Amino acid sequence: WILCGRTTKSKDPIAEQDGPLQRKTDEYFQRKVEEDEEQKKKDNKEEKLTEPESLPPPVSAAIGDKKKKSPKAKKSLVPEKNINPREPPEPFFPGSVAIGAVSLAIAKASARLQNIILYLHIASLNQAEERLKEMSMPLPLISILECGKSSGGKAHLLKEVIAIPKPSLGYKQSIKMIRDLQQEISKWMFAPKIGLAAMSQSGCWKKGYDHIEQPFEMIQEVCTALQLTLGDDLHLMLNCAAHELMDYEKQKYEVITGVLKHPDEMIEFYINLVKQYPSIIGLIDPLRKEVSNCYISLKDKNIRTLR
Repeated sequence: WILCGRTTKSKDPIAEQDGPLQRKTDEYFQRKVEEDEEQKKKDNKEEKLTEPESLPPPVSAAIGDKKKKSPKAKKSLVPEKNINPREPPEPFFPGSVAIGAVSLAIAKASARLQNIILYLHIASLNQAEERLKEMSMPLPLISILECGKSSGGKAHLLKEVIAIPKPSLGYKQSIKMIRDLQQEISKWMFAPKIGLAAMSQSGCWKKGYDHIEQPFEMIQEVCTALQLTLGDDLHLMLNCAAHELMDYEKQKYEVITGVLKHPDEMIEFYINLVKQYPSIIGLIDPLRKEVSNCYISLKDKNIRTLR
């Protein structure tokens, strides 16, 4: 369908909108996914048929030569609480990028023919009766600091500190406030005795810290210099990237170099961190997605999480 020409039904994108074309794209993608799953099932069956039969384990010693077990080799009666294993990566379906490109091209063509903004057209696709005439910009979430595992410091937890202006500010005012905040952070980074810092790929400063409290203290000083109230004019969201902190051999998170915590200990750690810094209103990937019960525990403590 991607390689062939358009049908007669798709010659007028304005009259047809682009719903039918998008539906064709969805149907094509769904059929390919089903075909791919069927092929995988066939391959798995063939592998099982070709697998050699497993041989019985060799007898290590004669029955009469049984050795007495040492009294020191008793097993513990308390079972260890293991973490859930790592989930396999989601399979990448060949052709999905091409299908996404076709879908975007259809939306762009339809928006241009109607002489409207692309995102306004996309938002209007869900409106069955009345088309949207205007749309508001969402609240900006902008990275202001990176101090995670790759930053060079001992503290690994805060891969990304994200600033969120208060909702009552307009979009332009929010952008100006974040820009002023970033400029003040740049001045702080070039101050004497601060240590090495670099610009990250996301456009914010990347700085290593030895203690979790240090980046929050710096942000507080910057807000004070700009006469901003942290927790009122500005809130914070933390991208913890817990999957990067996981030591699978020890089955614990290394939040600081040499400091390992079990998932249950991480919940208590986050609760205390939010109590200490009330300006934190959300955590991104605080734990691995496999431990869904821990996310429920954080939600019960009114801590917002994203994963």
